[in-house]
Amino acid sequence: MTDPKKTFKRLPLERQKQIICAAIEEFAHNDFDSASLSKIISRLGIAKGSFYRYFSTKKDLYLYTIEYMRQVGFKSMGPIFIHPKADFFEMLSEMFMKTLQLEDEYPHSMQFSIMISNQKTKRILGPKLSEWKQQRNDNLLKLIQFYQAKNNIRADIDSEVLVYLLQHVLEAAREYFNEKHSKTLISLKDQTEIRNILSSFWSVFKSGLSINVSNK
Repeated sequence: MTDPKKTFKRLPLERQKQIICAAIEEFAHNDFDSASLSKIISRLGIAKGSFYRYFSTKKDLYLYTIEYMRQVGFKSMGPIFIHPKADFFEMLSEMFMKTLQLEDEYPHSMQFSIMISNQKTKRILGPKLSEWKQQRNDNLLKLIQFYQAKNNIRADIDSEVLVYLLQHVLEAAREYFNEKHSKTLISLKDQTEIRNILSSFWSVFKSGLSINVSNK
């Protein structure tokens, strides 16, 4: 990944974050080709020349923003993988609450992560996108195998199949909150309400994974 110029690294961390947040907002709602560097610069209230002291091109900013948010995500999600909760569905809720916390700190980050996976982004990221997806798959696989070994979810279902199922369920939940609740719940003022919605969401497929739950 392309690093920013040294002048960016010398900025206070809060200013670096402001630049990243401005980039996230633009790239979250436009693919790379359509995203406007001028709009990002305008949001920051700086001269165009000042921006080029930090990044040489829009692509450099884009790639660094992705890597920056990947590192933020690893820091946030890491404890879930290192010290998993006792229950699989509690773990899912905790994972998603972390996602909402990131959205609260970095507005538009959920939509940004969705945009990264589109076809046009593959042209920009090349094999890196496949590499990142494989890393994510490997981490999820370890989690699923952990809960299968604990007899917390069904062990008779192929764990690799569950990886893909889990990915789509989490993505669907993310899109649901992004579209339906981003303005009312992202503030995280009522975590009970959020967890109740998540509980309802997980219940859609929970009976297919839980032990000793009959489908009615």
